[in-house]
Amino acid sequence: MKKFIYLLILLPFFLMEANDKGIIEWKAVDGANGYRIEVRDTNKKLLVAENTKTNKYYIKTPMGSYEFRVSPLNVFEKPTVWSYWKAIRVIVSKSPEVTPPKTFSLSISEAKKPILLKGKNFLETMKVRILSKNSEIKVVESKLIDSNTYKIKLNEKDLNVGTYDISLENPNDKKTVLKNALTLKEDAKTADKKDDPKSIDKKDSSNSKNIDNTKPNNEQQEKERLAREQAEKEKLAREKAEKERLARDQAEKERLEKERLAREQAERERLMKEQAERDRLAKEQAERERIERERLEKERLAREQAERERMAREQAERERIERERIAREQADKERIERERIEKENALRAKLALLDTDAIYSMSSVELDEVIKFTGKTCGITELPAFLVDKCFNKHVEVNMRNKNKDLLFNYLKLKSDNYGSRIYAYKYFAKNCKPFFKAGSETMQKRLESKDLDSDERSILKTSIENQKTCS
Repeated sequence: MKKFIYLLILLPFFLMEANDKGIIEWKAVDGANGYRIEVRDTNKKLLVAENTKTNKYYIKTPMGSYEFRVSPLNVFEKPTVWSYWKAIRVIVSKSPEVTPPKTFSLSISEAKKPILLKGKNFLETMKVRILSKNSEIKVVESKLIDSNTYKIKLNEKDLNVGTYDISLENPNDKKTVLKNALTLKEDAKTADKKDDPKSIDKKDSSNSKNIDNTKPNNEQQEKERLAREQAEKEKLAREKAEKERLARDQAEKERLEKERLAREQAERERLMKEQAERDRLAKEQAERERIERERLEKERLAREQAERERMAREQAERERIERERIAREQADKERIERERIEKENALRAKLALLDTDAIYSMSSVELDEVIKFTGKTCGITELPAFLVDKCFNKHVEVNMRNKNKDLLFNYLKLKSDNYGSRIYAYKYFAKNCKPFFKAGSETMQKRLESKDLDSDERSILKTSIENQKTCS
């Protein structure tokens, strides 16, 4: 039984793809009554569990990586022993295509170097053959460099002058033959010697005697060369005969081993049949129960796995949304803080301009922001801190030490709810119209547009505005 297991584990497996169907093929086992095949994905999820009569199985699978295992069936169509799980990769097998140059003209010396083929649809398992009508050059090395480049190395002993076809074949008989694609020619030095056999006659006539003296030596060397070539041919013939003998011996050993294994397998199956017949009913019932338990267990595990994956995806999505929310909030906080700091810095810069002539060019919006930024320090008045000199319980002393403070004090009166304060401010700006105070002019113009003014206030306000225009 151990020998049978060992044979199954060493079966060669490979996978091709044709007509959208994957082909899984393995070496046939003598005495097998069919096979049981199982295919699973990289997550160990079982995709196929079926019986087949032949040592091939066609399956539709997307491109990708999978694992499979096979067990031969006994006479009761039950698995006997499983192979190891084997990795397979589904690929698309198409006919190779070669891009220009599609023909190669090489000397014998050049053909000893690797040859690069350019094109597409090249696979690692692609077979390359170099053929002519009467001979074939053996490819001793082939390697896929990338998806568009394939390197081959030719057997130097097979290199002969002539024209050859290049045959490229992918799995599933996807073949491309390039007719007369390779031309081998003699090396340039050898050709020159053959083309000019009389070049030695160009030497000086005084050397003719020496040349005649060397002819016997050349004939002896030629004889020795022919003898060496004959010896080499005989050596190669002996080596070839020895290889053929060893191959015949190996084939005979394999045939005898197969027959022995077949006899052992037949004996095992006979014994198994006798034992199975005695316990058939009990085993079949137990098998049905086991299969049902396994089916229920697989379904339960699949449901649990699917539920865990769903919960994991939902948890990951919640965590992603929470991270994005926190990141947005943090970014908003940082943006708001930067804007606040920038605004405070701008207002501090403008606050420093209140005691300069730059105050006259400020708009009412800018000036109001600066006044609001300074805040109040005295609770009994609405005046900003820079206009309060002293604060008492019932009154304040206003800081009127310079013209700009006086200007700002009257500007605030323009915005006062007190009728008298506004009238006073209108007259102040009508009298103090130089230099032109932009913020005051904008505030009075806006006040003039109000519908709540009585006729007296409107008249005084118009007069003040006209005085500012004519004064400036």
